[in-house]
Amino acid sequence: MDDGRPEPLELARRPFHWPDVVRSVGLASDARKLILAMLGLILTRVGIMGLDYVFGNPWPASPLPVSLRVWRDLFSPEWLAETLAMATWLVTEPPRLIVEPLIELLRSNTPGMRRLQAALACAWILAVWGLIGGAIARIAVVQTTGNGGGGVLGSLRFALRRWLPLVGAPLGPFLLGAMFATPAILAGLVSKLFHNSPFVAGLVSPVAVVCAAFLAFLLIALVLAWPLMHLTVAAEGEDIFDAISRSFSYVNQRLIRYTTCLILAWLAGSIGLFFVFWFASMVLVLSMSLLSVFGDLQFFEAVYEIGAIDVRRSSTSLLSAIGLVGLMVHAWAYSYFWSALSVIYLMLRRDVDGTPWHDVYLESHEADEFAPKSPTLDLTGSPGSPPVPEA
Repeated sequence: MDDGRPEPLELARRPFHWPDVVRSVGLASDARKLILAMLGLILTRVGIMGLDYVFGNPWPASPLPVSLRVWRDLFSPEWLAETLAMATWLVTEPPRLIVEPLIELLRSNTPGMRRLQAALACAWILAVWGLIGGAIARIAVVQTTGNGGGGVLGSLRFALRRWLPLVGAPLGPFLLGAMFATPAILAGLVSKLFHNSPFVAGLVSPVAVVCAAFLAFLLIALVLAWPLMHLTVAAEGEDIFDAISRSFSYVNQRLIRYTTCLILAWLAGSIGLFFVFWFASMVLVLSMSLLSVFGDLQFFEAVYEIGAIDVRRSSTSLLSAIGLVGLMVHAWAYSYFWSALSVIYLMLRRDVDGTPWHDVYLESHEADEFAPKSPTLDLTGSPGSPPVPEA
């Protein structure tokens, strides 16, 4: 039913409005999303470090390089090219954070305990970013659709109330993948029982190939549909089954459009993160310059000397201003990921289902004292809504 509200940005006539994806760069700089993203990074690091301690086998993780150079180097072609390359890779980290333990889990030469560590790391990452990603997505969806902004505490409460679909929806395809993998695993056991007979190996290998084909297709679809599951819960308040079916349906019906939006979001995010890197380096350079007015320049150069910091592992990096700057830069990539996917989800939803852009599930108690929501028009038709005068 048309409630008389105009479609923002004329999306009623242009479901695929690509400038909105580019505008996600501005949405990512919202302080509420950055706070949640930093919380998610810290929780991720705590969990990975805990698994490292339990298994005694450090998990490989790429450091986050935040290069500090003298003032003239901030404009050098070498530093600019290096920073742009760094930004294009870091902006892809949110999905890679899920893919990396999966690769380790499915690698043929991975020892048994390492597989267990990879499985637990994957489960921890899915749980953390199911809740944190759902909270960030909630803010982005409500903000993008013009229904207010939502606060940090309110979005966290929303995610905690819906922890089951946010965490459980991605686990559904994993269970299906385990079903696909089971016949191939049993085929390997049969081959071993027959002392690795070439004849038996030739018989069971086609089973593994068929199972692997289904599993590969499922994993690719899961990587593409995984963030849409959280957006479905954030925008519609859906349960596990609806979150899985809707996200896979959008990927299946609009695969080309979806991948085009992802490529565009990657390009826009790379440029946006490049400027975030540049601004962070400029802040560090200026702070060192101010400290050195009366302080010892050599001392502060030693303090500020950083080639690469890893905010996911180093216990001391976050205790310094440099570590905090690096964490905020890192968090921007995650804030942008969920902000851009929110816009993409809303476009796919309107294109596939014809749902109005501003139609989003709202709760009456989402606002909180930390970041109060701006007054908006109630879409739920609750008794507390003021009557609309007839023409």
